[in-house]
Amino acid sequence: MAFRSKIKVYSWILSEFFAQKLQVIHLILISLFIAVTEILLPKCVEYFIDWIVPSKDISDFVLLLGVFLSVVCINILLKVRHNYLQRRIGEISAKCLLKKTLSHLRILDFKYSQDHTEGEILSLFSTDVPSVSKLFNRLFPQIIQCTLLLIVICTFLLMSSTNLTLVFFMFLPLYYMCFRKLEDKRIQAAGRWVVGRKELNSKIHESISALPDLKAFGSAGWDYKRFLLKVEQFIKVWKKQVFTNFLTLSIRQLFLSIGTLTVYIVGILLIGRNEMSVGQFISYLFMYHLLIHNAVQLLETISEQSGVYFNAQRVYSFLHEEPVRKESSVDNLEASIEINGEIEFVNVSFGYQSQTDVVENVNLRIGVGEKVVLVGESGSGKTTLLQLLGGLYEPHRGDITIGGTSIRNISKKQLKASVGYAFQDPFLFGLSVLENIRFGKPDSSELEVINSARLADCERFVQKMQHQYNTTLSERGSSLSGGERQRISLARLFLKNPRIVLLDEATAALDSESERKIMSSINTLFGDRTVIAIAHRLSSIKYFDKVFVMERGRIVESGTYEELIKRQGKFYYMLKNKTIAENQYA
Repeated sequence: MAFRSKIKVYSWILSEFFAQKLQVIHLILISLFIAVTEILLPKCVEYFIDWIVPSKDISDFVLLLGVFLSVVCINILLKVRHNYLQRRIGEISAKCLLKKTLSHLRILDFKYSQDHTEGEILSLFSTDVPSVSKLFNRLFPQIIQCTLLLIVICTFLLMSSTNLTLVFFMFLPLYYMCFRKLEDKRIQAAGRWVVGRKELNSKIHESISALPDLKAFGSAGWDYKRFLLKVEQFIKVWKKQVFTNFLTLSIRQLFLSIGTLTVYIVGILLIGRNEMSVGQFISYLFMYHLLIHNAVQLLETISEQSGVYFNAQRVYSFLHEEPVRKESSVDNLEASIEINGEIEFVNVSFGYQSQTDVVENVNLRIGVGEKVVLVGESGSGKTTLLQLLGGLYEPHRGDITIGGTSIRNISKKQLKASVGYAFQDPFLFGLSVLENIRFGKPDSSELEVINSARLADCERFVQKMQHQYNTTLSERGSSLSGGERQRISLARLFLKNPRIVLLDEATAALDSESERKIMSSINTLFGDRTVIAIAHRLSSIKYFDKVFVMERGRIVESGTYEELIKRQGKFYYMLKNKTIAENQYA
């Protein structure tokens, strides 16, 4: 099973590398010509010792010198071209891999982001993708060049002296058996290093992200100890990897030294028996050392790419991660599907873990243009319902329909275009206020953006900024208050103007005056739109046509605000016990 997995990963890597067929073929041919020129140089030395020196022929010497210099120049030019091709193939392949990885991250469902930490995803792009790119930039071209050079050298060595070459080849099986065992240990150590590096990156990201909370609670020392523990664990793994690499290199050097000494002894004996000339032996030694150099380089490159395999396996697994909600086969009928805002949940059940349902047998119908609010205690399933409606997750049982069409038969593109979100804690980019709002509709004009900002009551704080709408915000909008960030999020929503509006406590951080203005804008702008909100404040709930009360994943009550008060059921109980706050946050 592990062998098959390796074959799949390596097949994928090679397919990425050989995607540029013509350039790779060009690289192979250049490598072959480089190998031939490398061999011609020792042969020139052999001719000089065995023929030029005894004959003392100056004209032959001048001719040989011209040939030697020509071969050197050709070799240099070929290596320049090889280096250019190697870099070009590597850069294009690495860029394509990065684009594929980023594109696939966009395709994956919301579930992937929930199941994997930001540190893990960051490690994928900061460690795994660059490591795999190394295969394209350096390792594969080196393997091709060294392999071709070794084939050419071995051919010439056998032609120069079969006996001497066979003596050298006798050491290869013994060397391979020893090297193979050490290599297995080295690969295991490299795998543990990759895992340790990923865990350390995750911890670093966690510590940086939690810094405000750690300082607020005075727990920086506690987290620092956890960080040091993770560093110590990583250093232990790193030391084992370094020791394994050193041991492998030392034993390799020992075998090479024994092999070289044997070649010298046997070569001298062959010269004494007149079975080999001095020039042939000197030429043989040049080629032999060239062989050893390239053999060592090839083995080191193979060892390095074996370590990179673990990074490649992670990237391969990520690229073959299937989204939970796949595009429907009816995407070609997208234009014929009308999303009019009529929503119905039919026996919908869902759980983040298969054994536990967060939402259970939910049935509700929301008419076109209705404005409803979901209330309930934390963990009752309100946000989950919005995520299911937005296509971020898919129900385990039951179905959700929009305009009578199952969301399974509506493409992601159309669903995202028709549904707009405003979250309690929105993400703001390190861009200007204008561009942060334009995020809701990238092709909108500056006037449209400003009008949307006014509807969201952004004018009050934007006018105080140095460059107003052109003011660049800090990372994640940390320089703004919670209410200001929510108003920018709502401005995005107004700009997008979707058929279905989802508000997840989107006004929770606003003061009562801002909330009144924004709710007035929602009623005006989204008059014929369907609005579903989550709210914990009484002042917010009163603006909606209908209230759905949730408890433990089920809808236990529904009706207008006045009807629920008269009924004195769950909603009345929550209000009485201040689970629904009058003018405070829940």
